Amino acid sequence: MLHEIVVAAISLGCFWNSYGGQLVFDDTLAVSGNPDTNPYSINKPWHGVFYNDFWGAPITSASSHKSYRPLCVLCFRLSRIINEDLLGRDSLDPRIFHAGNIILHTVNSLLVYALYRSILSAFKDQLNGSKVTKNTQNRNTSIAFLASTLFSAHPIHCESVASVVGLADLMCSICGLIAIQIWIRSSLHYLKAVRNSPNTTFSYSEAAWYLAQTLIAITIVLIGTLFKETCVTWAAVFGAFDVIMLLPALTERKVSVVITSRTDLGADSTRETKKKTTAVGKPIQTKEGEDADGGEMHDNSNIQDATVLEENYDEYRADDTTPSSAPLSTITSQK
Repeated sequence: MLHEIVVAAISLGCFWNSYGGQLVFDDTLAVSGNPDTNPYSINKPWHGVFYNDFWGAPITSASSHKSYRPLCVLCFRLSRIINEDLLGRDSLDPRIFHAGNIILHTVNSLLVYALYRSILSAFKDQLNGSKVTKNTQNRNTSIAFLASTLFSAHPIHCESVASVVGLADLMCSICGLIAIQIWIRSSLHYLKAVRNSPNTTFSYSEAAWYLAQTLIAITIVLIGTLFKETCVTWAAVFGAFDVIMLLPALTERKVSVVITSRTDLGADSTRETKKKTTAVGKPIQTKEGEDADGGEMHDNSNIQDATVLEENYDEYRADDTTPSSAPLSTITSQK
């Protein structure tokens, strides 16, 4: 918990000076100059943001910028409502916009810390199958702390945090970081299930759980694209994670997965137990000369004789003294 507090404090401290900033450059066009952000306009209902671009122009218009970010515009609209109705300020007071960006950047920094811990633990525990020791866990935590600290204080975030329109980048990042952690958790649970058993059987409920996790991650990414279009690139990150971290482990073990019902799982387990019992126990004789399956009984000496006969037959064929199609009885008599 101490690491999270320090990361949050650094994030807030580095960018809190932007709280007193004004609406500049693109901020004036996207917020004050965009009629869709005005909640008090009779001619601009809230659902109109889904038909216009980021700057308020109709998305189908030839002059449209084609930047489709309706959820971002709705956030600006909500901020103006909070300003005027709850705080009693002018609806375009920039402080609430800047405070929101600073808080979102702090959330991003904490998500980066959690992501690093997940990935580092995945390499050691789930992927390599080795137990994470206390020293390894402490090292992973230290690496995650340093990485998230660098992320939280890096000056490359200045534009995204200090400018109001940077809300699009911040929310895109939050959605992507949440989605990738859900994806990692689902993938590692799957790997854990198949790592120790090449032929793994999942029940319908387990398969539904993995499918639900996948759909949730994809849905969050799609929501992120409504804040900024580039959020769709997180789908490539999902694929890269599976290819780099999971595919080699699964390929080495030649995993075969079957989805079945709980009833089938119980039946398969019973059949497997019977097979193992037959393999290690003696056949149950039901009548003279036959075993439990109705087949002919053989003692150990007969099995050994049959093995020797096969080996003699192979040696005989290697000599080429008799055609390979000769009956086994003929070869035995000649030998």
